[in-house]
Amino acid sequence: MRRFPVSFVIVCLLLVQSCHSDDKTSDAGAPQLPTHEEICACYGLYLQGDYAGYVAAMQSCDGKTPAYRKQMVHLLKQHAKLSADRNGKVLSVRVNRIEPHDGGRMLNVFLITQYEDGTNEEILLPMVYDGSRWRLQ
Repeated sequence: MRRFPVSFVIVCLLLVQSCHSDDKTSDAGAPQLPTHEEICACYGLYLQGDYAGYVAAMQSCDGKTPAYRKQMVHLLKQHAKLSADRNGKVLSVRVNRIEPHDGGRMLNVFLITQYEDGTNEEILLPMVYDGSRWRLQ
């Protein structure tokens, strides 16, 4: 598998860091939607093989045992391997659409991934606003 350049990793970390901004709510009280770059950086953890980082970004894994988190990492590795075996590596990811729910505090983000074999796949990435930043559900 090809390694990502260091500059890509730095940009991803900066984008994730920007999610911690204190001014993430609109005038109506609903949080501002994450940027496409923030969403792709979050999904980029998975694409880069940082499965522990991806699990840490999941709000649903907060408070879970280390054994549970380890199982999640293992499942993500298996899924990535199966996907790579079936379609090759991911060449690109883009946000197709964002559907807000629950007063704008939950999102269904639809990503289009393009694989090495030419396959395009739409992926649902549910996200939630935890009061200060957007996270994977």
